[in-house]
Amino acid sequence: MPRYELDSSGSRFTVQAFASGMLWAFAHNPTIAIKEFTGSLTFSPQTPEKPILEIIVNAQSMESCDPIRPKHKVEIRDTMMEVLDVSAYPTVQYTATEAIATHLSENWFRLQFKGSLALRGVTRAQEVDAQLTLLDGKMRLNGSFQILQSNFKIHRPSAAAGLIITKDELKFTFDVMGRAVAEGGAA
Repeated sequence: MPRYELDSSGSRFTVQAFASGMLWAFAHNPTIAIKEFTGSLTFSPQTPEKPILEIIVNAQSMESCDPIRPKHKVEIRDTMMEVLDVSAYPTVQYTATEAIATHLSENWFRLQFKGSLALRGVTRAQEVDAQLTLLDGKMRLNGSFQILQSNFKIHRPSAAAGLIITKDELKFTFDVMGRAVAEGGAA
């Protein structure tokens, strides 16, 4: 079955948090870039319901991509590293071994992955909606999914003496590129 190695340098993967609380109007909804990840997608158009998707994120590679002051970027990063406890949990991993597949047109598929997300020491079932395009030994996988921080025992960060707090929901969006690799792993 064809296997594609994911390329974080040519991809975009973000997570957005949303402000709430009494002073939410004075806060912003930070967008965090996931800069470093590895992984692969094994996928065959003949058996689209049997993909294998694995993504491993380097949690320390995450940083704000909002146009804010450098001081605030550092504060957001420090809070995020503490909340995710990256010293104890340096990676986040998603693994899926099945999908509901819809063939949209030649080399274009809609996939609803069924897998598990391991984050901060907690592993939970996670569905991910995506579209996959295959062309000339390359792949492009884009889509989104949402999680609740409380499902992963994540303490929701707050500011302004608790008058601003992040909502429980986080939204992830991705546009991931990859290239086919030969059976032995070489491109």
